Formats: sequence, structure tokens, C-alpha cells
Amino acid sequence: MKFRVLTCTLLMCLGAGVFAAQGMVERSILVTVLDKDGAPLRDLTAGDFTVREDGQARQVTSAALATDPLTVALMVDTSKPTIGKDLPLRDIRTGLGAFVKTIYAANPESKISLMDISGAAVTTVSATSNGDQMLKATSRLVTNQRSYGVLLEGLMDTAKDLAKTTSPRRAIVVISFDSPESSTIQPRDAAMAVQKTGAAFWAVTIGSDGAPVREVLFENLPPLTGGKRLSAVQATGLEKMLGDVAAALTSQYLVTFKRPDGPPSSVIQAGAKRGDQVLRASWVK
Repeated sequence: MKFRVLTCTLLMCLGAGVFAAQGMVERSILVTVLDKDGAPLRDLTAGDFTVREDGQARQVTSAALATDPLTVALMVDTSKPTIGKDLPLRDIRTGLGAFVKTIYAANPESKISLMDISGAAVTTVSATSNGDQMLKATSRLVTNQRSYGVLLEGLMDTAKDLAKTTSPRRAIVVISFDSPESSTIQPRDAAMAVQKTGAAFWAVTIGSDGAPVREVLFENLPPLTGGKRLSAVQATGLEKMLGDVAAALTSQYLVTFKRPDGPPSSVIQAGAKRGDQVLRASWVK
């Protein structure tokens, strides 16, 4: 009798163990780790990462540099500056050219689009893997005759396009100067549209932006989506900043962890034992 009881107990335990194992699933997130100078770390392993869901620690099972192609939406404000100022076209063209080359060099299958958000949101180049086409487009940017921008409207259109892409690695990179914003879209609506795409939002700004609604986005949206805001007083800093953005985007890690099967968590936090800053994109698989 004791043997039978022991056997039944053992079987129940084994069954519970199998059930527990079957109740675990794996999820993946995209993470970038930067050092104190803003340069990405590219030699991390699974043991360097930590993941918490709603405060609960999860087991990280793997971590490696992501290999999926990037889909990047470039949004540039070429609005006519105030009297006495000129749009720094040379710096814009040089910075964008270097950015495009870095993205395609990392993965030639990556796709980049280009949108002008001055006066009206106009896509000048749809998402393409054609590097020559993108370089030609960036080298031909000119000053728009309108003196205001429509970033928020552009973000709504861009979000719709990004929602159609199949690659998990998505980013929106905005280059903004101090032009006024004339969109009728609310910043909250634009922010929610961006977050739903899972894209990392990066803002590269020159000077003090003259649009308070843009400032709201630039300060709050990047940390929520795995991006950053980079700013400089002079446009000569554009090439360096865009280079930093490209380096970070091409150094994303695909971090996989185990969690109990069930409803998605409200908050996922990623950490790293090395580095100074951890950026986690909104995308979760």
C-alpha cells in the first residue's frame, strides 16, 4: 500500500512538472546597450542581460546581435528658416548620406524611406533597399519655401506604413530644426500611433525647437520606444549624431527569455550588467 501511495505521489509530481514545463513560453525583445559615451556594446552574451516583467525576474535564454533587416523611416524638416538664416543643406546631405551607407553596409536588405515634413508630409522615397536611390535623394534635398513643418501629420502617415512591414526591427529617425509646427494632430495621438508600430523613435534636433508640441514628443517618446534624443546647437553636429543613431540601430540584440504562458505583461524592463544605458524597443514577439 505504501508503495502504491508513493508511486501515485511520484506520478502526480512528475505530471505537475510536465504541466509546468508546458506552461512556459519564450518571448523576445530588441535591446541596445550604450556605454557612457553613447557608443553601442557589441560583445554581450545572454549572461549580461536581465529581464523583468511587471517586476518579476525572467530567465534569459539567449542574446545575440539581431540579423533581421532594418526598416527605417527618415523624416526631415526642410522648412525655410527665419529671415537671416539658411538651412544647412550641406550638413544635412552629408549626415544623411553617412547614415544611409552605415545601415545598408550592416544589412543590404534593410529598407529606408525618406519623408519631407515641411509644409506637407511628402514621401520622396518609399521604403527601399536601393542604396544608390537613397543616396541620390538625400544629396538632392533642397530648402522648402514654406516656413513651417508638419511632423505630427508625418508621424501618423509613417506609422501606417511601418505597420505593414514584416521586419521586427523598425525605427523612425526625425531631423528637426526650430521651425513652427502646423499639424492639427495631437501629440498624444501621434505618440500612440508610433508606439503601436513597435518602432524605436530617434529625434535629432538642431537649435532650440520652436514648436512646444514637438518638444513634448522629443523628450518623452524616445525613452518609451527604445530610441534617444540627440541635440546640438550647430548643424555641424549632424553627421556625428546621425552616425551615433546608425551605430545604435545596427547594434540591436535579440534577447529571448522564458515566461509563464498567459496574458502579456504591462511592463517589460531590460537591464545589462555592462554598459551605461539600455534601450528597449516596443516590439515584443
